Amino acid sequence: MITRWRRSPRRIPTSNSGSIAAQPTSRKQGGGLEGVAVIGSESFEDARTLGHALKASQGVLSLDHDASGPIGPAAVHDDPSLWPEKIIVMTLGRVDSGPDFERLQSVVSRADGRAVYAAGGVRGIEDLRALQGIGVAGALVASALHDGRLSGRELSALQAAPR
Repeated sequence: MITRWRRSPRRIPTSNSGSIAAQPTSRKQGGGLEGVAVIGSESFEDARTLGHALKASQGVLSLDHDASGPIGPAAVHDDPSLWPEKIIVMTLGRVDSGPDFERLQSVVSRADGRAVYAAGGVRGIEDLRALQGIGVAGALVASALHDGRLSGRELSALQAAPR
């Protein structure tokens, strides 16, 4: 299945009470297509506020990383009990250079059945097969599709193949 996800604003606004002033994304907003909110760890300074954003949006958590390591509240990266049912592992420094298989395997092993998605580095169908082999549920592949390293036909064939 192919799902459209959209990234939440860089900084999440809060009300005076400190709670998240977010709208669920299950409804069409502004006449646009339905989407799923992606709540990035890089956009938060504390785990409590990030947790409120996840609850209010019913979104997907993106555990963001750069070349120096995790970005955002350490507790969110370290404590799987804070994770929703779907998690993206975004490695910004790996975009176009291959998925961070070691980090992804670490998250999959701690995810307790949650769906883990790879973001950053998918170069083509071989990477998707390898990700599938380590238990990753899916991958964000916009760059590979855009520049032709991955085709819709290849994606369809991979989805149709028995697991």
